[in-house]
Amino acid sequence: MIHIVTDSSSLYSAKEAENEGFTCLPLHVVVDSHSYRDFEDIDAETFTEITKGAKKISTSQPSIGEKIAVYNELLADSEDVILDISMADGLSGTYQSALMAKDNCDDPSRVTVYNSQTLCGPHQMMVQKALKMANEKKSIPEIIEKLEEMKEKEASSVCVTEIKALVQSGRLPDAAGKIGSLLKLMPLAVKNETGDKLSVYGTARTMKKMFEMQDKFLREKGFDESWTVFVTHGNNPTAARKAKDYFESRYPGISVVVQNLNAMFMVHGGPGCVAIQAMKPF
Repeated sequence: MIHIVTDSSSLYSAKEAENEGFTCLPLHVVVDSHSYRDFEDIDAETFTEITKGAKKISTSQPSIGEKIAVYNELLADSEDVILDISMADGLSGTYQSALMAKDNCDDPSRVTVYNSQTLCGPHQMMVQKALKMANEKKSIPEIIEKLEEMKEKEASSVCVTEIKALVQSGRLPDAAGKIGSLLKLMPLAVKNETGDKLSVYGTARTMKKMFEMQDKFLREKGFDESWTVFVTHGNNPTAARKAKDYFESRYPGISVVVQNLNAMFMVHGGPGCVAIQAMKPF
């Protein structure tokens, strides 16, 4: 049996994953010195209240010890193997810690750690595809071959409505953040090809202009109506609905999935952020 393992970058809680038949370990939000487990101790709705007045907010991956324990439990049957699909290496230390957990578990030869090079909606789609193929008795090499195809048809962007979030996370210099705030500009951050960096693609003052810029970025990556669009927001349902309407009006028949972001990503994108991602289903 192939056990699928992932992290909450896939927008699954541990309970939801269990119900679907795989394992999801929560990432952590660290507020000052207190650690909160994604989806369990903190979520998008409680994020603002919990972080109010905090001096330092950061994130961390599941501990290596926690991963090792999960791997060993799933490897109890000598015929079973594990495919761990992590969020993008470089944007998180999750992939590297999974590799260390693999090296220190009971049987590293039966654990495959895969770098999705993405996050959120596309990460979720890859996990769903891997689970479906595992249930169809496909092999790990067959599953990885399909995931590699999916990675080639994917693009991710996020509109940051509160620039201070980018400054606090170190993704934008303080001086640039101050200028942006004064001009009331919203930056659009996009993921690079290898998934290890975010860069500022452009800025906009209105959500309509932002959606047009996100649309342009997606089209540069080969996007069309055959892809699935993921609108993921940091407690901003109004903007998410407008984004959904924008893409559905321009691409008739397109599939648009709207979801709330988890708290871990709100640390970096800030409350109100709106991520527009797309991936071609295979």
